[in-house]
Amino acid sequence: MGRKFRDERRPRAGLLRGREFTMKDLYTFDLTEASALETYHEVQGAYRAFFDDLKLPYIVAEADSGKMGGSLSHEYHYPSASGEDTILSCTACSHTFNEEAACAMPLVIQDPADTAVFHGITHDRKTLLNVFYPKPHDSGENEIHVNVHKIKAIIPDFDPSVGASALELYFANFSEYKDGKSEIGTYSQIINLFDLRLPRSVTESSFSNHSDQPIFPDFIMDKRIPTTSIVSDPATDVPLNLLKIKAGDACPKCEAGRLTMTSAVELGHTFHLGTRYSEPLKAVVANEKREWTPVEMGCHGIGLSRMISAVAEGYRDENGLCWPRVAAPFEVVVTYKGAAMEADAEEVYDILSSRGLEGADGVDVLLDDRQRDLVWKMKDADLVGYPVMVVLGRGWSSSKKVEVQVRKTRQKVEVSLGELKAVVEGFLKDL
Repeated sequence: MGRKFRDERRPRAGLLRGREFTMKDLYTFDLTEASALETYHEVQGAYRAFFDDLKLPYIVAEADSGKMGGSLSHEYHYPSASGEDTILSCTACSHTFNEEAACAMPLVIQDPADTAVFHGITHDRKTLLNVFYPKPHDSGENEIHVNVHKIKAIIPDFDPSVGASALELYFANFSEYKDGKSEIGTYSQIINLFDLRLPRSVTESSFSNHSDQPIFPDFIMDKRIPTTSIVSDPATDVPLNLLKIKAGDACPKCEAGRLTMTSAVELGHTFHLGTRYSEPLKAVVANEKREWTPVEMGCHGIGLSRMISAVAEGYRDENGLCWPRVAAPFEVVVTYKGAAMEADAEEVYDILSSRGLEGADGVDVLLDDRQRDLVWKMKDADLVGYPVMVVLGRGWSSSKKVEVQVRKTRQKVEVSLGELKAVVEGFLKDL
C-alpha cells in the first residue's frame, strides 16, 4: 500500500481529481500459464472476501484490459448513481461486464442511406477520423452511439475529449484545404473506420481511393490528402464492432436475455498479463527442464482512497456518516454528561476495551472526553458515524445504567455495566 500519482485532468463532482491517491498494489509471478490463472482466481477470491467483510455491495465485471494489456481482467465496482462507469448485466445468464468491454449485437443494415458518421481527431490534430455506423432511429441526434473505447483501441492517438465546436472549426480548415486555400501538409491524413453492420456497398467503396459517396457529399476531399480505410481490427482481423450497448439490448453471450445498466464506481481491478511484459524485458526463469521461459505475470490493485469515499457515500443518512464496523475509525464511542461523570466514563471505557477471559480482543473504543455539551457530542458522533455509541446520561444518574445506541438501526437499549460488553459485541456482529 502506498501513494501513487496520476497526471490526468478528470473532473469529479465539479472538482479536478488530486494527482496523489492511495493504492493497494499486488504483482504476481508464476512459472506457467496454468499456475498464473490459479493465482489470478485466488486473488479474485481474496478481493471478494475483502469486500464481503466491508459489507459493501459490489459487482464483479469482465473488463477491457486497455493499455495494461493481457487476455483477462475483471473490475470490482460499487453501484452508485454518481459513478463514472457503466456496468451491464444479463437478465438470463447473469453475465456482467464493463461498458468499455461491451459491443452491441450485430444487426446488418441493407440500405446505404441508413449510414451515420461520427467525427473525431487525434491529439496532434493532424488526423481526421470518420467512424461510419448504422443510423439509429430511436434516440436523439446529439447522442454518441459509437464506443469511443473501441476506437481508441484501434487508433491510440484518438482524442475523445474534443467536442462538436472544436470539430466544426477543424472541418472549416479542411474545407479551406479542399478549396486550395491552405498549404498541403496542414492535415496529414484521413482514417475511415467502418462498423461491421454496414452493407458491403458502403465498405467496399471505402474512400481509400477517394471514391465519392453520394450519401456523404461533404467527403469529396482534395485527392492529395492520404486516406486509409479500416474494416477489421489490424491485430486480430476481426470485423469492427464499434457501437455502444444500450439497456434492453440482447446479451452478447446468451442472446436470450436482455441487458440492464448500472452506474458504478470502480474500486479494484485484477489483470492477468501473461508474458506481455516479461518477453520484451527478457524476464525469464528456468523451469523443471532447465529451459529458460518468460514468467507469467499478474497485476492487481484496490483504490483505497477511492474505496473510502465509496463506503462513505453508501453508508450515510441525513445525520451524517454511518460506517460499517470493519471500516469505522472506532467501533464504539463513549460519551457522557458533565465532568462529574468522567471517572465513570473511563470505567466504561476500560470494560469495553479489556480483553476477554480467552484472550479475545476488546472492543475498539474511543472515549470522547471533550468538555462540550452532551447533545453536541452525540450529534457529532452521529456525524462521524461510529457504529455504536454508549451514553452516560440520565439513566446513569438514576439507575447506573448506560444507554447503547446503534447508529445504523437507531436502536436504543439501557443496560447495566455487567451486561454492557456482551450487548455491545452482540450489536457489532451485525454491523
